[in-house]
Amino acid sequence: MPHHIFIVEDHEWARDMLARLLDLEPDLLVCGAVGSAEAALKLLPAGADLVIVDLGLPGTSGLQLIEMIRARWPALPCIVLSAQPAVESAVAARDAGAAGYVEKGDTAALFALLYETLGGA
Repeated sequence: MPHHIFIVEDHEWARDMLARLLDLEPDLLVCGAVGSAEAALKLLPAGADLVIVDLGLPGTSGLQLIEMIRARWPALPCIVLSAQPAVESAVAARDAGAAGYVEKGDTAALFALLYETLGGA
């Protein structure tokens, strides 16, 4: 049974490419993809196993969204996929409750973190 991944990324092209990339993995299934924190909070399905969050979202930031998700669904892990500098952003993401941080473009690190966070799927 595949793990259900929910994507929050404001750039439509990046969101679509990420969804296509994840759907190539037999153990992963994208269960939703939205462009803002507000949409995520409205549409986040109960069956999601993990949320991938971009930090640079319009309106409510990715860090704020992670804090809201962790408050509402404490067992639902979030990981950050961002183009922002890794060290400072990674620390801020962990402080907000993210399970990890990956820079955009590092596909190998993204899959390693996904499977690590999902328990070795």
